[in-house]
Amino acid sequence: MKSVAIAILAGGESRRMGRDKGLMPVPLRPTTVPTAGEGHQRARLAMVSLLLRRLQIWRRIWQRSKPGALILAHPILISLRKEQWPSYKAQIPATLDPAPLPVFDSTAASGPLQGLLSLQSWIHREMPTVDGLLVLSVDMPWIRMRTIQRLIQRAESSERAIIYKTAQRLEPMPGVYPLSLFENWASSVQTNPARSENSLYRRLQPEDIQSIPLPDSEHRLFSNLNYPIFD
Repeated sequence: MKSVAIAILAGGESRRMGRDKGLMPVPLRPTTVPTAGEGHQRARLAMVSLLLRRLQIWRRIWQRSKPGALILAHPILISLRKEQWPSYKAQIPATLDPAPLPVFDSTAASGPLQGLLSLQSWIHREMPTVDGLLVLSVDMPWIRMRTIQRLIQRAESSERAIIYKTAQRLEPMPGVYPLSLFENWASSVQTNPARSENSLYRRLQPEDIQSIPLPDSEHRLFSNLNYPIFD
């Protein structure tokens, strides 16, 4: 992949959380899982704001390194439902330049697949030189720079999806994906939407991916936040 954009998936309905995950306030550092009282005593940001701030810092660092050339030319994309955008826009750091752009869900798929296919369609129209996508979930705000950098470095010499694996399973996010893979998925959804597989995990085939072992020290940062423990 030669030109990779960054996308945050934030369009989920957060049924277990009970409200929009990306707007939930979380501590700046995941040193421990706080109790409800401890959550109030720490500095906190909305998940999406914290993730955007971290990406902004990383991009500045990457400007001085080879991996940065892949991703510095494009605004960060936020995949979400149209009605979410006003609240998300209010959480975007004013210093973020270029400002993130919204990509609204616009396909017949559901779940993460809906966001990915909407992104593929939008990028095809608006960013035709982009051939890859670094995909992050909005509910992984403490992901580490080195975790992302490994994926980007491997993507430089690959045309397959680059994702992590643990002893138990593959981890589809974060991952770097060729847009050609999403184009193939979009075709299958259009052909038979009623029988389309919406699970990203089950859609990935061995020939589609290159996997990287996830270091033990980074396992806990791959835990999705599904319950409002920081109220």
